Amino acid sequence: MHHDQEVAYFAGKQTWEPVSMKWYDVEQDPDVSDTIYTWLRTVVDLPTAIVNAPSVYKQQATLEMIGAAGNTTETWIMCNAWPKEVNWGDLDYTATDISTIEATLRYDRAIKA
Repeated sequence: MHHDQEVAYFAGKQTWEPVSMKWYDVEQDPDVSDTIYTWLRTVVDLPTAIVNAPSVYKQQATLEMIGAAGNTTETWIMCNAWPKEVNWGDLDYTATDISTIEATLRYDRAIKA
């Protein structure tokens, strides 16, 4: 709340920043590229550029932090998540680098499970 020359803060209306994730784009099961593309198509119908209703594309997502031994060390539930941006990288067939997919997820709130 603005008060004279300062801003006073109160609890409420928390802001959750988008989170970016990166996956290796490998040709195996599960097909991460296809899964993200399918989810992206629920947000916007790409041929017509029509955005769907949030009830269609928002989903619960789970983020698990994995330790060095491969065990889950922390779990977060991301409520009403959706892919805000997706980057499949360069399609350079002359490169020998491993291809990656990066997605920025927007969500309403996160809960530590």
